[in-house]
Amino acid sequence: MSKLKGSDSFKVVIKKHLDEYSKTDKLFESVYNNPNKNLDECINYILNQVRESGCIGYEDEEIYSLARHYYDEENLVIGKPVVSGEIIINQQKKLTDDDVKAAKEKAIREIIVEEKTRLRSKTKKVEQKDESKQIDLFS
Repeated sequence: MSKLKGSDSFKVVIKKHLDEYSKTDKLFESVYNNPNKNLDECINYILNQVRESGCIGYEDEEIYSLARHYYDEENLVIGKPVVSGEIIINQQKKLTDDDVKAAKEKAIREIIVEEKTRLRSKTKKVEQKDESKQIDLFS
C-alpha cells in the first residue's frame, strides 16, 4: 500500500497503460503527447475523481478510463493535491528465481537466529534453576 499522493507503483501501472493505449489509438497518441499534460496531474485528477465519488473499489478499466479522459479533455478541473489515504493496486510483482532464492535464504537466516535466541533463553533458565538448587554449607 502507498500514500495517496500517487504511489510509484500506481504511477507505473497508469503510465504503462497509457503508453500501450497510445500505441494502438493514434488519436489518443496525439493528445497523450500534449506538453500541457503530465502524469502527476493525471494521477491527481484520478484521485480527486475517486474521492468525490465516495466509492472504495474500482475495476482497472474504470481507472484507466479516468486516466485517458484526463488527456482527452483540454479544460478539466484537476482539483487540489490529494495527500491522505491509501492506494491499493492489484498488480502482482513477478519474482525472479534470484528473488525467490534470496527470500528463502533470508527466511532461513531469520529462523536460525530465532532458534538460537530460543535455545539461549532455555539454557539460561536451566542454569538459573540449577543454581537455586545448590546448598551452601558455609552459611
